[in-house]
Amino acid sequence: MERLLADALRSDRPVLIDPSEDELRAAAERLRQEGKLTCTRCRKAILEEGFITRRINFGPRLQVVVHLHPGCDDGSLTDPQEEPVERVRGDRG
Repeated sequence: MERLLADALRSDRPVLIDPSEDELRAAAERLRQEGKLTCTRCRKAILEEGFITRRINFGPRLQVVVHLHPGCDDGSLTDPQEEPVERVRGDRG
């Protein structure tokens, strides 16, 4: 967790506090358009619109959002009891 927060601060990425799904999508899409959205798994830039974004819960108050290329999503980053993957599309607003 500390590494993720440190990476966010170093790369000048916002840390959102209790964001809505729309806020997550808007932030991820803005970063993708700027060429700053990277895949959590392979660390390469996400340029295509059909990327996957997912929340990972580490307790009642701590969540992390991961962004993945469709080919990098093997399901190992989440608990099988969590909600299904949401694909974020650039044409949503």
